[in-house]
Amino acid sequence: MLALFASRMGKPARSGVLVTLGALGAVVAWAAYLVPESYRPPEGVNYPPIHDISTDRTRPPQFVAVLPLRADA
Repeated sequence: MLALFASRMGKPARSGVLVTLGALGAVVAWAAYLVPESYRPPEGVNYPPIHDISTDRTRPPQFVAVLPLRADA
């Protein structure tokens, strides 16, 4: 973005290089944004909260300490 702005202020001979650098920087920034964004789940997908998942299916953990706190729930 800065290169695009500088191309307006600089000499016409250098402006082509600066516009190219600005466009290249925009493409690189777009790609850097797109990679992590591709791992985001689609809208409307509801995954269970992380505390609802147990790795031990035969003997799941017992929530002993929280039972008195949730007696009214």
